[in-house]
Parts: sequence; C-alpha cells; structure tokens
Amino acid sequence: MDKTKEYKEMCRKAVEVQEYWHNSPHTITEWARSYFVSPKDDSLIHYYDFESYPQHSTGYTWLPRQDQLQDMVETNINYLMSRFTTCMVSFQDEYIEQFRSMEQLWLAFVMHEKFSKVWRDGEWIMK
Repeated sequence: MDKTKEYKEMCRKAVEVQEYWHNSPHTITEWARSYFVSPKDDSLIHYYDFESYPQHSTGYTWLPRQDQLQDMVETNINYLMSRFTTCMVSFQDEYIEQFRSMEQLWLAFVMHEKFSKVWRDGEWIMK
C-alpha cells in the first residue's frame, strides 16, 4: 500500500476518485479495510473497517488500494488487463516513469480511462 507524500497528493487532487468514494454504494467485501489521510495531520494514515470509516467526514482523503482502483474501472479481469495493457503501451515512457508504485500507476490509469485526465506537474489535467 502506497503511503507516500506523492500518492497522498495524487489522491487528494483526484477529486473524481474522492467523489466516487462518497457517492458509490460499498459492500463489506469490496470496501473493508480502507485507508484515509486525516485533514488535521497529513502524516497520519488511518485505517478503517467497514463499520467505522469516515464516509461522510469532510476533509479526509481516501487512499484507494490497487484492487479498489481496478474495481472502479472493470470487474472482468480479462477485459481490465487488456485495457490496462493497451493504455500503458499508448503512454510515453517518460509519463509512466514518474510513477513510483503500482497504486500511482493504477490511479493514473483510472483517471485516464474514466475521466480523461493525466498527471502533469502535480495536477490532474484534461488530456
């Protein structure tokens, strides 16, 4: 699980992903064990089980795990991997090389596929 400053910033600025957390129905099996950064102390990472997560708390930043990011795009694993591979091939090496974890790379994929955005100079911008 990526808990770096860079991933926290990418997640904080991925407003669409944060809205997805607040607006989507969650089941216990899909969304148990979620991680959040407190609005009071950016260095603190809080883990919540299904019953205690701050779903409607303002200011918390959700740090999606890789499996949660994958579920946002597609649940069929064959289709998901086909789309992911096609997308990665279309990205330039310099773009991919800026990501330091699989969570960062999958977040970039989600933002590209669902919201037509790319990560440039510390911001999600329309591609």
